[in-house]
Amino acid sequence: ELVVGTDVTSSATPPELNLYTVSEVSKDPGCDSSQKTFQFNIQNLQRVSVEPLNDTVNFNEASLSHAKDENVYLIYIHLVPDRITEPDKKLFKIFKVKKDDPNFYLNLKIDDYTLLPAP
Repeated sequence: ELVVGTDVTSSATPPELNLYTVSEVSKDPGCDSSQKTFQFNIQNLQRVSVEPLNDTVNFNEASLSHAKDENVYLIYIHLVPDRITEPDKKLFKIFKVKKDDPNFYLNLKIDDYTLLPAP
């Protein structure tokens, strides 16, 4: 709300962020004909100046450690299959990008994500 200038103390003025869109795309040639394929587009990822952080709680793919002016983003995906016999999948990916990186582009496939451990 600070970014868009609305009142952070009021629940009556939620910001209109429009951070992402999801759209169905043409079938992947390697997929079953009944399987849907979606494209997930992210817009408006704000990058800001930050201090470095040493994450002492999380590790490996879940580490939030980062350098100065390196922004950390978490993308969480909850896949619900069409078939009732298949379980839901909860996946995540953490990626880091420098505040002033002019070549920042995110292109991830489901295979790039890590399965969220069961609680």
